[in-house]
Amino acid sequence: MKTTARALTAAGLTAILLFSWIAIFRIRPEEIDIEGIQGELFAQAMEFIHDGIYIRAVPYLEEAASYETGQIWAVEEELKKTYLELSGQRDYLRRYLNLLDAQIMREDVEIGVFIEYFDFLILQDRYSDALDTIKKGIAKTNDGELIEIYENNRYRYKQERFTYDNVGEHLGGTISVMRNGLWGIARANGSLFIPCIYDKVTSFNENLAIAKKDGEIFAIDEYNNRISLLKTAGTDFGNYASGMMPLMTDRGWQYTRWDFSKHINVYEEAGTFTGNVAPVKLGGKWGVIDASIEWLLEPVFDDIIMDGAGRIIGQGAFFGKIGSGVHLYILGQASGLVFDDARPFKEEGYAAVKQSGKWGFINEQGELMIDYIFDDALSFGQHLAPVKEGDLWGYVSLRGEIVIMPEFLEAKPFSMGSAPVLTEHGWTFITLLE
Repeated sequence: MKTTARALTAAGLTAILLFSWIAIFRIRPEEIDIEGIQGELFAQAMEFIHDGIYIRAVPYLEEAASYETGQIWAVEEELKKTYLELSGQRDYLRRYLNLLDAQIMREDVEIGVFIEYFDFLILQDRYSDALDTIKKGIAKTNDGELIEIYENNRYRYKQERFTYDNVGEHLGGTISVMRNGLWGIARANGSLFIPCIYDKVTSFNENLAIAKKDGEIFAIDEYNNRISLLKTAGTDFGNYASGMMPLMTDRGWQYTRWDFSKHINVYEEAGTFTGNVAPVKLGGKWGVIDASIEWLLEPVFDDIIMDGAGRIIGQGAFFGKIGSGVHLYILGQASGLVFDDARPFKEEGYAAVKQSGKWGFINEQGELMIDYIFDDALSFGQHLAPVKEGDLWGYVSLRGEIVIMPEFLEAKPFSMGSAPVLTEHGWTFITLLE
């Protein structure tokens, strides 16, 4: 230890003399042996590290790291290890993270730094930050290994604590949920904000929802206040969208405003408006109307494919059934493509279609994007789609890879990062950690 003390004293005297020489003789910076100074500081630090005296190694490594030479990466690697050894004390963990931040900003940064940062953040359960770091690395290097890490980890999820007996369909960032035979409204991740007190209630959309209780049908706001009441006969209703909702009266299905002030036309069945179009049934056939309640497509279909919220269209495409075939219509025109079955397009992503007993996925132009390999499927919500393999449901990515393994009894599409899934304990929600 006396040797160590003498070396420390010598190093200090050398530094003092060096700066004195610079001041007196005005030595030019290019004449200073920076690598030599850095090497001496590094060697002294390594002696302390060898002896397990990390606290005394830090100032030498930090001083050595202040010189930009070819040894800088080796110095910083030891400095990061030393910070981690001391991470339970003072602010050494912050210093470690600051050094990582500085390293990933350099032009010559290696991908290993991004991976190191990612691994550390994962251990801290900071999944979103970890994936953001990998995305920065991809943007900077376009490295295939980083892309693979991102794809393998972007679908990590947590299971929420909320459990329900039944759930509806996501609409407007909310979803109807049922407990003990009564319905309420939850946020996209399943957290309840309208209590389960209604005989029926729609998802919250365009700042209101439609509810039924004790035989009365009325609209409510986000604070669960009544804002209008149906004063005429009504027995059922659909989702409110585009300023209208379908209402079942003693005459049949009609469209009405949120305040029930106007009832328009009469149909045998009626769906939800999406993109200012809605499906209706008249004379035993289905057609499509616009927001002015005029026919866009005359009622010629035996059926129209709808989701659980009564919507038919997404990305300008929908499916109409004629006979045993399900026909794809793009911007109101028949595409010529016919399937055995289909699910409606969402706002983005591919639609699930069925051929010869198996399900695959097409884009809005009708091109097959994921082959017919699944036992059942629903269309993509965000960038994931529920698929069934055997008796269980999981999720597939746009690349056609199973990224959430089949382990659920049922599953529904994602919305705002969350999706309803059925487990043995009931309906709950999973939320992506990114």
